[in-house]
Amino acid sequence: MLRFIICVLLCLPLCGYGAYVFSPECQHAYALTFRGSFEEARRSLSVEKEKSPDNAAIDYLLVLNAFMATITVEDPVGDQSFLDDQIPHLQALEQSTKHPFKLYALGEAYLQRGMVALRLGNYVNGLLDLKKSYGLLERNLKEYPSFPLTKKPLYTLQGILSNVPDTYKPIFEFFGYQTDQYVALAELDKLQQALRTDPYYGFFRREVELVRGIMTQALTDRHDDAYAIIKAITTDYGSNPLACYVRGKMALDTKRTDEAIEILLHYAGEKAPFQFMNYDLGNAYLYSHNKLCLKYFAVFISHSPGPGLKNDTYLRLAWWGHLNGDTAMRSLWLGFIQDPCPSAREKDKVAIEEGKTLEMTHPDLLAGRLWFDGGYYSTALRAMEGQEAAFATSPFNHIRHLYLKARILEEMGKYHEAMMAYDQVTALPFHYEEYFVPVAYFRKGCICETALQEPKKALAHYRTCLTFKNYPYAATYKYKCQLGLNRLEGTGPGGK
Repeated sequence: MLRFIICVLLCLPLCGYGAYVFSPECQHAYALTFRGSFEEARRSLSVEKEKSPDNAAIDYLLVLNAFMATITVEDPVGDQSFLDDQIPHLQALEQSTKHPFKLYALGEAYLQRGMVALRLGNYVNGLLDLKKSYGLLERNLKEYPSFPLTKKPLYTLQGILSNVPDTYKPIFEFFGYQTDQYVALAELDKLQQALRTDPYYGFFRREVELVRGIMTQALTDRHDDAYAIIKAITTDYGSNPLACYVRGKMALDTKRTDEAIEILLHYAGEKAPFQFMNYDLGNAYLYSHNKLCLKYFAVFISHSPGPGLKNDTYLRLAWWGHLNGDTAMRSLWLGFIQDPCPSAREKDKVAIEEGKTLEMTHPDLLAGRLWFDGGYYSTALRAMEGQEAAFATSPFNHIRHLYLKARILEEMGKYHEAMMAYDQVTALPFHYEEYFVPVAYFRKGCICETALQEPKKALAHYRTCLTFKNYPYAATYKYKCQLGLNRLEGTGPGGK
């Protein structure tokens, strides 16, 4: 979620506020920033700063520009430079005239700062910045209740804080933030609807929708809704690199793999404006079992300056070797995986463990997993047909096969068959190093709640999931199950 959330530029009509003047030149720089033309936007803002040194709006736009340029590149050196270089602009914002944009701009700036610190792995500093941002935005909402845009970063923070890494959840709970991602999304939806007819701030609706779409995908199972939101605001993806990147990534994450390939091919390759495009296109080709994945993974490895997603990419190249019976290729790429992990990304840390067990994984099971990740559900089932006996000879492959089969059937809408497969998973022994048994109970709860309309059974499954402790992602599923209990018992906001 952290590399997708795009912060909104604030802009008021020119009504003589003085310290926050968003001139046509400033607005043009904003537009350039959201096209990915960061250098051009920065040059334009530098010229404006010379003309109007006391205009704090320019400092805000410079921070926004730097954030966008930083978050679209995987480079720890650049991340740290952003944190260092932001300080003078923060000071300028703090010294600016009292104005609805002052606390808003500071709140946005600390939100951006916290997100970059989290990506670096500086979780304590990052969460402290998010805490400061939260306080500034709550204060702005109290002092200027009619200023609607404050809710955009405020509820973005609600979503982020509800999904911090498990190890650090006690920190934000100590801060007293009992967040609910569904409330956050509902408030963002209200905001975008209000902006449809807002004569001054209506043009911010696209940015609010961008955040709402990303959060819907990252935090809920409403994948079709998420893609519909993003698709509606990225119709210019053929000529706008940033829109292309966001739309392509969202298509991939919502398992529209063929569509993702068509979108990302507009800009992916050696001259891609964002190297994440090559990583995503490599994944799209891998999910469709197309050898072109090797080309785009290679471009990503050679052109991305930081370690982020490198371990993960090495694992995926090893997967290709394993799928095709090329043990030399598998060994080669597994050998590149670094332990300890130089990246703070969870995927890179998981790659270390998955690399250790790759030889144990049945190739047909891996094939099914990749077809599933691409949204090719029928093909995924066919890839595993006839291998049930082979999978069952190994507890490692057996539970993974049953869980994957259940997930596929669930995504295909075959809920009763999925429940039977999940029942087979939950009948197996629970091991602390694996999440399959407790998460199978959570998935059964979701099916009973939403598809089968059996709330009592859903409650029972959520409660059973909560009895398991200390497995991977345990805090995340504790949170999700508690939300389910709140909805079904009438103590929460409702909706899923």
